[in-house]
Amino acid sequence: YKIDVVRTPQQVIDSAIRTIAYTSELSWRQTANLNYEWKIDTVGKKLNIDGDYFYRVSDRGRNFETENRYADGSLTGVRHNDRTEGLQTTGIRSLKADLILPNKWFSLSLGGKISSIHNVSNNVFLHKLNDGYARDLDLSNEFDYKENTQAAYISAQKAIGKWAAQIGLRYEQTQTEGVS
Repeated sequence: YKIDVVRTPQQVIDSAIRTIAYTSELSWRQTANLNYEWKIDTVGKKLNIDGDYFYRVSDRGRNFETENRYADGSLTGVRHNDRTEGLQTTGIRSLKADLILPNKWFSLSLGGKISSIHNVSNNVFLHKLNDGYARDLDLSNEFDYKENTQAAYISAQKAIGKWAAQIGLRYEQTQTEGVS
């Protein structure tokens, strides 16, 4: 890509910044979903259970060269040859259950869900030096993030003619931990 740098107030092009990048990525993922529905009776009582699993690994690299040239084409002296690398893994799991219990007075719904997320990422920024690369500690970052959530709910619904009412209660708790 190319960015023109304009000098003000004359509004003339002072210089242009151009970056050429080469990217490579190797990744794979696994996903699964299990669903079970039990129709308990003919009145409409039912239990629904869902389980989800997702796991992804991505290993990527990007080399990029950036140079800055004056409007006449000569180099400004600003030129970079850099590389970014990163390995990222993401895992997500969840399990939920919902129970519907209709009766002649109202319909009762209750259920719960647990989920977990784990994301680990290693983002490395490297500057070209002679025949190799040196890691830039100020621009590199590694982090490990974990999140666990538990939730439960109960609600009751009632329809009378064209009107409907619902009351419910939900509880949710989440634990998070992140290290950078």
